[in-house]
Amino acid sequence: MTCRNTVCQACATQWDGIHYCTTCLAARRNASAERGSVAGWLTLAAGAAAALWLSAHAMVWAAALIAGLF
Repeated sequence: MTCRNTVCQACATQWDGIHYCTTCLAARRNASAERGSVAGWLTLAAGAAAALWLSAHAMVWAAALIAGLF
């Protein structure tokens, strides 16, 4: 627990091998959710940028192939 309050086993919740009181557990879950959502959006943006870049290059190569340049 991070608050160091005494909590009985019935009231404590174990997460990642550590027992938390309800207040500390709520704070820990909120911090994890915020981090996960930011990482998810960054991953999505990077994937979209990579897909656009690849599709643009694929169209150039396909046009060159169709035109008989390769």
